[in-house]
Amino acid sequence: MNITLRQFQLDAIDDLTTAAEAGARRLLLQAATGAGKTVIASKIIQHATSNGKRVLFLAHRRELVSQCSGKLDQFNVPCGIIQSGEPWDPTRLVNVASIQTLHSWAVRRKRVGFPAADLVVIDEAHHYNSSKTWQDVVNAYPEAMLLGMSATPINRRG
Repeated sequence: MNITLRQFQLDAIDDLTTAAEAGARRLLLQAATGAGKTVIASKIIQHATSNGKRVLFLAHRRELVSQCSGKLDQFNVPCGIIQSGEPWDPTRLVNVASIQTLHSWAVRRKRVGFPAADLVVIDEAHHYNSSKTWQDVVNAYPEAMLLGMSATPINRRG
C-alpha cells in the first residue's frame, strides 16, 4: 500500500530533519489529534531503517501498539512487538513496545535487556514527566535520538 503524506506532514518531517541535522537529539512533534502523528513517525522510521538504524516505538495502550504496528506494515517496515501475550522477535530493526510490558520485562523482572535503538519514538510523550515507568525506559537510551509525539505536550499533572 502506498501512503501519500499531506503537505503539513511532509513539512513536519522536514522541520524535524533540519533540527536533527543541526544537532538536536531530543525532538518533539506536536500535532492535533487525528493529524497523523503515527503516519509521520512511520515515514521517519522507514527512512531510519533504510539507513540501518534500529528503532524503538513506545506506546502506553494496547490499541496504540496495534495502530503503530499496522501503520508500519503499510510502510513495509516489519516490526517486533513487545507486549504481553505477543511473541517478540528481537532480531527486528524496529520494535513497537507497550511501555508497561517493556518496563516489566527489562526493569522489574530483568527478564530481557532493552532492545537496541538509535531512535526512540515516544507516543503520548507528555506522560514522561509524570511517570517513573516512562523515565526508567526512556532514560535507558542516553545515546539515542528521541522523538516525542503529543497533541498536548504539557502535562499539568506532572
